[in-house]
Amino acid sequence: ENRKNDGDCGSSSRRCRLSMTGVRFVEAPLSRTGMEALEEWGEKLDWSMSSNTRSNGAAPAPRNASVARPKTLVELESVDAVQKAGIPPSNGSFANACATMDDSTGVYIYAPKPGLLNKIQDGKRVRKLSYECRQFPRSSGYPEDPATGIAA
Repeated sequence: ENRKNDGDCGSSSRRCRLSMTGVRFVEAPLSRTGMEALEEWGEKLDWSMSSNTRSNGAAPAPRNASVARPKTLVELESVDAVQKAGIPPSNGSFANACATMDDSTGVYIYAPKPGLLNKIQDGKRVRKLSYECRQFPRSSGYPEDPATGIAA
């Protein structure tokens, strides 16, 4: 079986596990102009990006990730910041910004929930994080995608 496991997810020390057959996972940092567009929208909509993002800390830098069409992933400071984040307007300006973000199909904001979920698996303690997430599609006809649970 052709499976990819524990694929490297960027420069962060965090790793992702992919269990897909024949699907290539692509992840890339935003270009300078893409990052500028993201920061502009982050300020407009009060998306409090993690301060660790800009100082090579624990949080990964904003990036585009995809198995088909890229989505911009942005870690925010806290679950509270995710819940309070503003929703982009549907007047086309956010869609244009997403195009500048290296042709992203939208922005996916997230933050780890407080506390780690620990369990024992194969005799080893496994730490798993749980995340609070929201997705704002580029131009799907609705400002926020409600399918951010299992579909994410």
